[in-house]
Amino acid sequence: MSRASAAAIREGLERSHWNATDLWRATLGIGGAFSTWEVEGLASGQRESTEIEHDILASALNDHFADEGSHHPVPYWSDLPPVF
Repeated sequence: MSRASAAAIREGLERSHWNATDLWRATLGIGGAFSTWEVEGLASGQRESTEIEHDILASALNDHFADEGSHHPVPYWSDLPPVF
C-alpha cells in the first residue's frame, strides 16, 4: 500500500501546486506532528506510511481542495487501490 499511498500524496501535491513544506504546514494546522523530511519521505515513497500517517496527509490536502471549492481528490487509506 505504501506505493499507492506515496503516489496519491504526490498527485495531491502536484494538483495543489504545493511542496512538502506547504503540506507540512497544513498538517500542523490539523494536529499532525511530522517534520518536513518525514513529509518528503512519505510523499516520495522513501518511507512507508502507516494508515494514520497517510490519512493525515490526505486530510490536509483535501481540506485545501475543499477550501478551493473542490471535492476530495486524494483518497484515504481505505480507498487506495491495491498495488501488486
